[in-house]
Amino acid sequence: MRCKLLLIHVTPEILKVDLTRMVELTHREAKVNDLVLHDLVIERATRQQQYYLMQSEMKQNSTLRPKEDVGTASKTHQRPFKQQPRDPVAPVGGRNVAGPRNPPRDGCLICKGSHWARDCPTATAEQKAGVERMLCEKKYRPQERVKRIIADGEPGFRSAVINGVLDVPFCPDTGSDVNIIGRPVMAELRELMPGLRTTMIDPPVEVVAAGGNTMLCHEKVQVDLQIVTAAGPLRLTNIECLVLDAPEEELLLGRTTLQSIGVDLDGVFEQLAQQSIEAAEAEADDIPSDHVNVL
Repeated sequence: MRCKLLLIHVTPEILKVDLTRMVELTHREAKVNDLVLHDLVIERATRQQQYYLMQSEMKQNSTLRPKEDVGTASKTHQRPFKQQPRDPVAPVGGRNVAGPRNPPRDGCLICKGSHWARDCPTATAEQKAGVERMLCEKKYRPQERVKRIIADGEPGFRSAVINGVLDVPFCPDTGSDVNIIGRPVMAELRELMPGLRTTMIDPPVEVVAAGGNTMLCHEKVQVDLQIVTAAGPLRLTNIECLVLDAPEEELLLGRTTLQSIGVDLDGVFEQLAQQSIEAAEAEADDIPSDHVNVL
């Protein structure tokens, strides 16, 4: 009964059919011995996998060989020829007359039938005009381009897209209360977005750098960010950043912004420290005392 249940649940179906035939005809011991059935399953699955790989390789070679033969024949039997003039094709309705075109792969955009949208028998003139207008807009729509700034020694996966046009490396800075954009990044952003507005800060904000140097920020800007992560893009809107007059090519995200998206490194460190303390206390409880009371 156990072997029968195992055989019923074998997948894929072609393997189950093959095993059922062999158990009924040539390997009757596999009906009552699950070890024999296991070895038979491994053997037949391996052979079927080898056969599948061999067939795939042969099919791939057969599709590549005709192209190579055609290329070789064209090189060896190439002869000079004189191009014959073609008869001009008279335009009909503003379009050149051509042979019948194959229907689109995905079908009609209106009814999904095997014909072009302009030949749809059930569509109205407004629907056909709307489809044609949509295709024209899609064809002539300008492609969005994102400019990338790469800092030396910065890992490529830690990057953020500013306002959808500028890709820059970013660094989480838990020691800062504000977000900071360097002057080079701001200059690149203004080239890509001439209408970008900044707000002057009066009086200027004093910023203390990591080395202890003091700098003044005279303007700030609000941007939309898209942080690239392994799980997908993380979008942040209306993020206020101070423009620092320094050659920084990174976007520094401060503690407040990081905490708003759930990144609290101080809290993580506190949890790790608490776990270490609890582990040390548990280890101390397990140490036997030097004095043992004897009753």
